[in-house]
Amino acid sequence: MLVTTQGSYKLITRNNFNCIDTSLVTETIVNPAPKAGFTVNSPSQCFKGNSFSFADTSIISSGTAGRLWSLGSGDTSTNTNASKAFAGAGTYSIKLVSVSNSGCKDSIIKTVTVFPNPKADLIINAPLQCFSGNTFSFKDISTISSGNVSRLWSLGSGDTSTSLNFNKVFANPGIYSIKLISVSGNQCKDSITQNVTVFPNPKAGFTINNSSQCLTKNNFIFTDTTTNTTSIWSIGVGNNQTTKLVSQSYINVGSYAIKLFVKSVNNCTDSIIKTITVNPQPVIGVVTGDISPNSTALPFTYSVLSQANAAYEWTATNGTVQSGQGTNSVNIVWKSKGAGSLKAKITNSDGCSDSANILVNINPVGVYEVKTTDNIFSNLSFKPNPFNNELEISFVSSSKEASKLVITDALGKEIYTKTIQSIIGDNNFMIDEAANFKAGIYFARLANENGFSQSFKLVKN
Repeated sequence: MLVTTQGSYKLITRNNFNCIDTSLVTETIVNPAPKAGFTVNSPSQCFKGNSFSFADTSIISSGTAGRLWSLGSGDTSTNTNASKAFAGAGTYSIKLVSVSNSGCKDSIIKTVTVFPNPKADLIINAPLQCFSGNTFSFKDISTISSGNVSRLWSLGSGDTSTSLNFNKVFANPGIYSIKLISVSGNQCKDSITQNVTVFPNPKAGFTINNSSQCLTKNNFIFTDTTTNTTSIWSIGVGNNQTTKLVSQSYINVGSYAIKLFVKSVNNCTDSIIKTITVNPQPVIGVVTGDISPNSTALPFTYSVLSQANAAYEWTATNGTVQSGQGTNSVNIVWKSKGAGSLKAKITNSDGCSDSANILVNINPVGVYEVKTTDNIFSNLSFKPNPFNNELEISFVSSSKEASKLVITDALGKEIYTKTIQSIIGDNNFMIDEAANFKAGIYFARLANENGFSQSFKLVKN
């Protein structure tokens, strides 16, 4: 019998023979004990941001009850509600002891679990790359104290991946935010974000003043039109240059590949190649013909060395081209005695040209020999012609004067020059370098101080 009220009570006892006895007793009150109980907001939580809330739900039939919490890590509390954030992953026992105002007790134990969070981490091969050829390699190196980790990559371009390692090529320059979310088996998460940058590549470009030029006096000017870059030129002659504007003359005919390599401040590069052409230069050589013709109505013939794929143009002062215009040989009719000049111009199929001029002294009709007052050499000859190793020039002069001897090859290139100081009468001079001439055709011109000249065709065996 549960006695809940203090007082005197009569005890009657009876045996199996129905014999009765009575006694008077005084009883002490038995106080009610509390019923311990509590709730937990979430008994299983991830370590990162864990926060456990405990609410005391203990009951007692009468009287009041207090409490003592033991929170599993040495911490205690007497509050109705207790909270706890655990400093490490693990399983913790939470004990609540309920104590009535009469000192009666009850207790209850529940466990809570703190799951470990993964530690998100990643490796990027090169976070700064140029657009051309960009390839970013991403590697998940996340860790966790126990259990497994899965992942979700967000690549900043709308693409995602769940791979441990993978490569990505970005379709456009820009800055991309790379986010890795690491997820444990208990759905505990951690994340890390890093940026990668795809720098734009410069667009190389340059201009050329004239991409097709003749050999003589050619001058190519290359101008880099790329902005905010450094320039490295390869212009086909071995001397690379780094200026924005480059000029170059070429000494040989042919096509040259001009390459411009540019580099931005972010070390991104681009290049472009253009081709230029140095066209062959025709060399007209020496105009041959009588430079002391008679002023008759008969035409006098003048010519230059014939060249393939070339057009010829002749002009004369104090004379008229009678026939042969456009060819390497023309007939000229001189109009009157005195000074005249003849110009021959040759133009090849590439538009390159060369010209030669001779001064002509036109004699009166019937005069066939050169007057000494005109300072034209008489009996001028080269012996032998054709020649081998020795070549001699001889002429008769009526005065002492300095003359210039020039010998050119068939292309008009000067290979021998000598100043000759003549004497009155016979003059003979050896051309000391004749033995060094290569076999072929040559043209010799002897000109005096007054500009009058005579020309000869020579042949070296």
